[in-house]
Amino acid sequence: MRPWARLDASVEVLYRARELDVAFVVSTDSHHTRELARREWGAFPETRGWVDRSRIVNTWPRQRFLAWVATHRG
Repeated sequence: MRPWARLDASVEVLYRARELDVAFVVSTDSHHTRELARREWGAFPETRGWVDRSRIVNTWPRQRFLAWVATHRG
């Protein structure tokens, strides 16, 4: 059980998002270097929701990621 509160998407939300054209970002939500050990919790929801790595933008090669960011800026 995780000792801190998080607002990760539920498995149901991830399943639904997979049906849509949604890109995902995995984040540790770390605010200090001592919190970086929590990185496995950042990937946990996507793992439970069976999100394919090809949909997780921060696993893409740099140029693909930057091109995606450039087309999705507000």
